[in-house]
Amino acid sequence: MISSLKLTKKIKTENFFRIGVFTLASAPLVSSIFFLISVIFENNENKNFFKESWNILLIATSLLMVIGLIFLNISPNSPIKIYEWDKNLSIIGLFNWIPFFWFFWKFQNFLKSKNQRRICSILFIAGTFPVLLSGFGQFWFGWEGPLELFNGLIIWYQRPLEGISGLTGLFNNPNYTGAWLSFIIPFTIAAFQEHKKSLLVKILSLFIFILVFVALILTYSRSAWLCCLFSLAFHIANFKFIKNLKVILSIIFTCFAIFFLFKDNFFDLIQNILPERILSEIDQNSYKNLDLTRIDIWSQALKFISERPLFGWGSGYFPLILKKTTGIWKGHPHNLLLEIFFNYGIIVGTLLFSFVIALIVRSFDRIFIKNFSNSFEKAWLISCFVLLLSQLVDQQYLDIRISLSLWILLSGLKNIIEDKKYNRIE
Repeated sequence: MISSLKLTKKIKTENFFRIGVFTLASAPLVSSIFFLISVIFENNENKNFFKESWNILLIATSLLMVIGLIFLNISPNSPIKIYEWDKNLSIIGLFNWIPFFWFFWKFQNFLKSKNQRRICSILFIAGTFPVLLSGFGQFWFGWEGPLELFNGLIIWYQRPLEGISGLTGLFNNPNYTGAWLSFIIPFTIAAFQEHKKSLLVKILSLFIFILVFVALILTYSRSAWLCCLFSLAFHIANFKFIKNLKVILSIIFTCFAIFFLFKDNFFDLIQNILPERILSEIDQNSYKNLDLTRIDIWSQALKFISERPLFGWGSGYFPLILKKTTGIWKGHPHNLLLEIFFNYGIIVGTLLFSFVIALIVRSFDRIFIKNFSNSFEKAWLISCFVLLLSQLVDQQYLDIRISLSLWILLSGLKNIIEDKKYNRIE
């Protein structure tokens, strides 16, 4: 009887989690409510958050964040006091991190098995259809918004396509749309590669991949393009270096030979093949009139970090100090790691960086080196990595859809590392 009640409760909480995954892209506020319900009512089977080895770095990070926040608000030499900034910004910034540390631990309950992670991957794909619908409608039929439902509970931005903006769909910015689609791409490839599927399902999986790929290209987001190429390279190479090395080197040498043989006409050929809009994203001259380039912003961020390396400047103050220093406003450093260093100091940044790298390296060893995985497990790691990669040139993490997705993927990697059932190749 007791076991039946536990099973019923388990099914209900897991269903809440899955609804959260499915609605994450299209209704993030609704999705967050479902996630919150699932983690509150899910029982961690007598496990203690403070005794889990992987949580030690997160606990230390949380304590240092809080200590830094207190120091910044009471120290007379704090920039918050000197420049009379709103101290609430530093408090609000903690909600981008500390609650997600707890979610990371609780989400693991819904991602324990390969099948659970596979279902989650498929739900990510299914939840992307509103992104595709809104994006293609915006790009080809001129659908404009914002579109609101339930008095603003659900908002699809549907921005007009003006200036350098590409496809955004229901997201606020094409780079955010690109980040979402770039981590979905590996899952669509895994769905196509999965064994024991009928021809009809294979064709449908390929069609979904094509739709996501086309939408990603139309975002005109260079970081998304880079992440997509990285995903494709991972899947093609599959890290069987010895078998593929000769083929890969042959392709590289052939490409170099073609380039040098036809180098006088190479760029003219490229211009004739690629649309002008895509070429403008590649051409650096299109960005020469920018007030601050990415490199300029990063240089300023590094300079600020060096001035307050221990506890940082506090969350939310980068645009204020940048405006004061350069007269130019930018919302963030366009690099998540630099943002953490700036906000909380190099100790917190190093701890978080070490935590993520440890998860990536150990899961990489389990999935690719020891090859104890299937197509969806490989896609899970690739998706997580490309989503992290995209944060090095922008900060889509500030969108709760991206941040929740990232911590879901990290939770799955932790389970892959500790899954004792990995004893054979599937």
